[in-house]
Amino acid sequence: MPYTIHQQLAYNVWANEELAKTVDRVTEEQLVQPVLSSYPTLRETLLHIWEAQVIWPSRMQNKVMDKWPRLSFAGGKKEVMEALVTSAKDMQKFASEAGSEFLAEKMIYRNMRNMPYETVKEEILFHVVNHGSYHRGQAITIIRGLGITKIDNTDLITYLRISAGQQV
Repeated sequence: MPYTIHQQLAYNVWANEELAKTVDRVTEEQLVQPVLSSYPTLRETLLHIWEAQVIWPSRMQNKVMDKWPRLSFAGGKKEVMEALVTSAKDMQKFASEAGSEFLAEKMIYRNMRNMPYETVKEEILFHVVNHGSYHRGQAITIIRGLGITKIDNTDLITYLRISAGQQV
């Protein structure tokens, strides 16, 4: 059976929940400690994952965003991780309710730099999950650099094994 966007989105929810377990071991101070990465702190890295999960479904619903959502986000570790997991669940629900015809449509949109693009909606959702996987990897590297050694696994193969009832 082919791997579907619905499986990919379910994986994304699971991976963000697993990441939340790891982030729970990080202090509030470590969350905002400057790091050498794509984003200046672990908090900013996590918020970047969150905002992609917010921006793309919003675009699919013709909602215009003219500023990055993380710029107005208030809250610490608990709020960041709740937002990350909730937005993953919301995106999964959105795709499920939208239906396959909607997801097969091309979407014309402008990015945050006002550049025009056209992409199939389902492909965008695959991108959002892959984007999240990339930045979850960065978050794990940051967390290891902060001295945390107990790291929960967010690999797709682990999720697939668990989903199939296999021991991991």
